[in-house]
Amino acid sequence: MGDAKTNEENFIRLCKDETERFHYNPFETELKPKEITAYRDTQIALIKFPSALKLLNDAIAKIDNDALVRNCLDDLRLCLELFLKEKMKNLKTLENQKPILGKYIKEKGGSNEIVGLFQRILEFYANYQNSNIKHHDKAKPQELKLIFNITSSLIIHLSEL
Repeated sequence: MGDAKTNEENFIRLCKDETERFHYNPFETELKPKEITAYRDTQIALIKFPSALKLLNDAIAKIDNDALVRNCLDDLRLCLELFLKEKMKNLKTLENQKPILGKYIKEKGGSNEIVGLFQRILEFYANYQNSNIKHHDKAKPQELKLIFNITSSLIIHLSEL
C-alpha cells in the first residue's frame, strides 16, 4: 500500500513540475535550473522504482557542484544498478547484468544490433565507473553530463520495453 501511495505522490509531483516547466508561475522569482527539467523523462521512467528514483534525484541535486562530481557519478551508477536489479528481477551487480539484459531486450523484440549496443554500453559504463569512480576518485566534471545522459537513455529505453 505504501509503495502505491509513494508512486502516486511521485507522479503528482512530477506532473506539477512538468506543468510548471511550460507554464511558469509569474509570482516565482527564481526559475528552476535547466538540468532539473532535462531529466524529467528519466524521473517519470523511475516512478515504479523509488530507490533508483531517489538516487537519480540525489544526482540531479549534485550536477552543478564540481566538488560533488564523484558522488553524483556514483549515485548514477547505483541508480542504474538498482533499476536493472528491479527491472530484471535479480540481485546481480551492474557488470553481471549484461547477458540477462541482452536476453530481455531480444525477448521484447529488440534487434541483434540493439542487444549488442546495450551490452557494449553497459560494459564500457561499468568499466568507466570502476576505473574512475568506484575504486578511484578520478572523476572529471567535463564527463559528468555525458555519463548522466547515457544513464538516462538506458533507463528510459529499458523502461519502455
